[in-house]
Amino acid sequence: MVVYRLCNEKEYNEIINSKNFNNVGKKFVSDNKLNTYNYDNNKLYIHFFKNFESIFYLTTTKGYYICIYDIPNDILNENKSTGFYLDKIF
Repeated sequence: MVVYRLCNEKEYNEIINSKNFNNVGKKFVSDNKLNTYNYDNNKLYIHFFKNFESIFYLTTTKGYYICIYDIPNDILNENKSTGFYLDKIF
């Protein structure tokens, strides 16, 4: 399945150079004003978006890249969880 992701330059280079996602991701803190997902504080998360336009919930500034991945459905489904952004204004 084709999915979309916003990567900063450091993360992009890590993926290209190592050819894996082992050191990629970000720790998040749950914030019920932003979205409905409950994050585990000790885990690195990689956010993929099913719809291209959803990427614009994130800040798209200089030094960030919109990346497109074609990931097998079984891998996505095995690691999938869902949260919803509440409002584009926040």
